[in-house]
Amino acid sequence: MALWALPSFQVMNQIAFAVCILVLLPLAIFRKTRAGSAVGFQIASYSFGVSLWLYGLLIAYSFWGVYGVVIGLMLMAQAWPLRLGVSL
Repeated sequence: MALWALPSFQVMNQIAFAVCILVLLPLAIFRKTRAGSAVGFQIASYSFGVSLWLYGLLIAYSFWGVYGVVIGLMLMAQAWPLRLGVSL
């Protein structure tokens, strides 16, 4: 599932990054538009977080396979202990 969703998340992140740099960053300079800029950065951070989580899930899957990912997700640890165990 993550393999077919990854290219669309990559395009979405590129668009969100461009909006952050070209639109939201200049809006953060002015005091009246700073709150709207902060909300925009927060919304963009969700896009970055979801794609980072998917990348981590794919890395854990490539090292440990289905069983390692399922155990990691069942432990509700978002698969970071699996990546830590692989790096040791």
